Amino acid sequence: MSAEYTELDMSLNSSGDFEAEFDSGRIYQGLDSTSLARLLIQALDNSADPMLVWDSEDRLIAVNKAMVEISDQLSFTPKAGQT
Repeated sequence: MSAEYTELDMSLNSSGDFEAEFDSGRIYQGLDSTSLARLLIQALDNSADPMLVWDSEDRLIAVNKAMVEISDQLSFTPKAGQT
């Protein structure tokens, strides 16, 4: 059985906070480093098959599905054009 993963694009916004955009269209804004670390630790703790994937510029690009489930605790805004 293969694990399910989701794409995740992370960046710093103009305020210096993390923004995380999932391929599901959810954009998480205003993540400080503590919130981000807590989110990642919870995702790994709750995953039977933990995996983080980094790109060549050391950006987190994919995570186990547990990350998406845990991230539902945060508020989000949809991508433009989505409801």
